[in-house]
Amino acid sequence: MISFPGSKRTFLPYTFFFTAFLFFNTLFNGSTKTNNLLHLAILFFLFHVIVNKTAAHALRTNLALLRGLLIIAAFLFYFTLSNLWSADPGNITATLTHSLYILFYITMTAMVLSSPDRKRILGLIILGFTIVFTWLLLSNFQVILHRGPVTEHNPTAENVIDLSGLACIALILSISLYQETKNKLLFPCMGLFIFFILLTQSRGPFLSLIIAYFIGKGLPGLNRKNIAIALAIIILSAIFIETTELGTLIRLRAEEAYTQSFLRFSIWKHSLELFSRHYLIGNGFSYQLHFINYSGEHIHTAHSLYIGTLLKGGIIGGGLLLSLLLYALTIALKTPKQEYHCGAILMIFSMLFYTTQGMFVIGNPQEFWYLFWFPVGYALSSSPLSSPDSSVIRRR
Repeated sequence: MISFPGSKRTFLPYTFFFTAFLFFNTLFNGSTKTNNLLHLAILFFLFHVIVNKTAAHALRTNLALLRGLLIIAAFLFYFTLSNLWSADPGNITATLTHSLYILFYITMTAMVLSSPDRKRILGLIILGFTIVFTWLLLSNFQVILHRGPVTEHNPTAENVIDLSGLACIALILSISLYQETKNKLLFPCMGLFIFFILLTQSRGPFLSLIIAYFIGKGLPGLNRKNIAIALAIIILSAIFIETTELGTLIRLRAEEAYTQSFLRFSIWKHSLELFSRHYLIGNGFSYQLHFINYSGEHIHTAHSLYIGTLLKGGIIGGGLLLSLLLYALTIALKTPKQEYHCGAILMIFSMLFYTTQGMFVIGNPQEFWYLFWFPVGYALSSSPLSSPDSSVIRRR
């Protein structure tokens, strides 16, 4: 994994600007001023790698990260080229620019999360999410409760499903950081994220979180303590659902799930029919659905990243996406002392989350950078506990 021995006691401008970007991107997702921090981080990163032979050597010799970046680059540049057979070939320049940003983002994410400052950086990310979700609860509580898009002055994502997904990412990071630091200040943050996830009544992110956690951490042993905890959770959940307004809404949402599942299946069936007409290379990057389902809704996305990828990039694009995800997950699962490294949980959550989310993942920094690309960067980073400099880190 990555080790940067020359950077322990040296101020690195790219790290400062990139950390600032990670923090402010939780607050002002997609803001031009926030994105300027990313531009500065990239410039300083290039300068650092050029002038610092130690950092350049560490990057060159990290074969796991380089292989990952090559697979990601193949995915990004294939879909960049797919603009040529889409309805808007002129979009190729913008897609290429976004692809380069994403490559730098993943590289720098892997590097800063491999550094001794990893815990501080994760703490700042969690702080950013804590601020934005506190603001949303104060300013948009009723809107979120009724699953409407949040108001225009909201600085982050508008869709409640994406917001719930971001809260899941924040919760996973909080649990992981608490396991490392035992800092009880993280408890209120965890409580906030859990409450927000429940408030959105979004079953997809919630189920993805539960499944990802149990797969990533392993099922708990069947003993009296765990059985008692499980029964207590079931009883408290039943009381909550039967006695509170939020619980009633969650029950109604569960009852709606049956109907909505058929709506989604109708979209997927239509999408796969279109895919079969251009199954090898797809319809190109800018392709969108123009479909009215049997409930009268106008549908523009496939409501699944995987089916959307097949529509845009065909079997080749789908294979590249699958290679990207499986490689990152494999690297995360191989990380020693998995209980302190949540890369696998993040990856599993992201893969499950995008089963029913259809927005594509190449573009300027938006919510999908934290929902999709951040887990990839985290998975490709090395745990400080397994790095050659772990003794220095523990002393700090």
